[in-house]
Amino acid sequence: MKLPIYNFEVYQGNDEIFVLKFDEVDSEGNLSSADLTGCEFVIAVKSDLLGEILFELDTDNGYIASGIVDFKGDFEPSEVKPYALRVHFPHEYTERMSAPKYMYDLFSIHEDGMREVLLRGEVRVARSVAYGRTHSRHY
Repeated sequence: MKLPIYNFEVYQGNDEIFVLKFDEVDSEGNLSSADLTGCEFVIAVKSDLLGEILFELDTDNGYIASGIVDFKGDFEPSEVKPYALRVHFPHEYTERMSAPKYMYDLFSIHEDGMREVLLRGEVRVARSVAYGRTHSRHY
């Protein structure tokens, strides 16, 4: 199975918030919302594929939250069958991101400690003319 790739686009110095919805295919081939119940999540950001981890966003530090998307399209934290993640890249991290791109892996950590890579890709950084703003995007 090929691992999904998603590229985050952030502005240097800004708070960036993304909402990602996850789907899965059942045994009959039907598409439905994934069940992320009981998982913790972490994004490890590196300067390149083989580099050391520069920083992590995770459920422990509050930069990743699991939940659902309501009928208006807004994210709501939820422990009942969550299928979406809200990922927050805080300005304290984005202001130090001076290279045009970084690499990341998004892991789910199951209750038994098993780590699974859900997504990987690039964090692409643009210089911001609106330094200090918050952007929110849904995907």
